[in-house]
Amino acid sequence: MLCALVQDSVVVDIQTLDDAGYQSAAKQYQIVLDIDGISPPPQIGWLFDGSKLVSNGNEVWHITRLKFRQRFTNAELLGIFQAASTNYMIQALLDNQRISLYTDLLDPALIGGIEYLVSLGLLTQARATQILTTPPSESEVYTG
Repeated sequence: MLCALVQDSVVVDIQTLDDAGYQSAAKQYQIVLDIDGISPPPQIGWLFDGSKLVSNGNEVWHITRLKFRQRFTNAELLGIFQAASTNYMIQALLDNQRISLYTDLLDPALIGGIEYLVSLGLLTQARATQILTTPPSESEVYTG
């Protein structure tokens, strides 16, 4: 399950955990929250208000297309491009990225596309989570 790890009311990490990992994390962090299916996906830095996770208002969700592409490993990109040669859905996902001005990490179509890549085994759920929920660095932010 996808979990937000909370310390002092702040999400300090997001990890995919099995039952044993959940038990271990519960010993290390004040709160471990199951965030599977939450949209938009919480990010590191979000706040836990005692009942739910809320944005701290500082997230930047738009990153450059190049920086989004660089979030994938070379092996992941190779697998995606190879699969695209026979898979029209992947071709459409790549075309959407190619013609967009920036990548919106909260775009439901992008999130669905990444989940589609997971369903095909081209990405692990952990990598998909990392790609979509790692807060953008200053150099990644689209400033267009």
